[in-house]
Amino acid sequence: MDNDIKFNTDAFKQTFLVLSFFDSDNPLTQNLISFITLFSKITPMDLSQSNVGVNSGGAVKPASQISLTFSVDNPVINPMGNAEGFYIYDYKDELELNGPPKYLYMKGTFNNAKTGKSTNLMVSDTALPIEDLIGKLHTRYVLVRINDGYYYEIDSTYSNNVTYTTNNATVKLYQILAT
Repeated sequence: MDNDIKFNTDAFKQTFLVLSFFDSDNPLTQNLISFITLFSKITPMDLSQSNVGVNSGGAVKPASQISLTFSVDNPVINPMGNAEGFYIYDYKDELELNGPPKYLYMKGTFNNAKTGKSTNLMVSDTALPIEDLIGKLHTRYVLVRINDGYYYEIDSTYSNNVTYTTNNATVKLYQILAT
């Protein structure tokens, strides 16, 4: 894996996270609304500053020292950042001006290009009984329309995997573990 990251091979570049958005959190009745695909990228945090090359910001750290993180940036706040996946697409006529919000339920799947395996993700970091797992698969997004446009917020009260800091939201997803 170290060489895949170091040489930016297809096994690394074609590994991706899919965020699927549904109209319900009930897997038996939900409809897929949209999805976002986030591909693997090397960030400045993944570089070792002790091995600075002539034309680079440093050598890539070993895979064991790189956390698995997919980041998107608000293009208004950070125009030079990675905005791919920042926007959510939905039918604008389903939201009334200053009307009730619309909820979308996001479920993540990690796709490893090297092994060809897909890993479904959940919002809990602990193994759960299968009957409790259904309620821990989704992160809720709240879509609203106000006078100056359409907005979304990631609901930190619906699940415990969302944290906010100034200008940042972190959504943690974990491999499904059932007991």
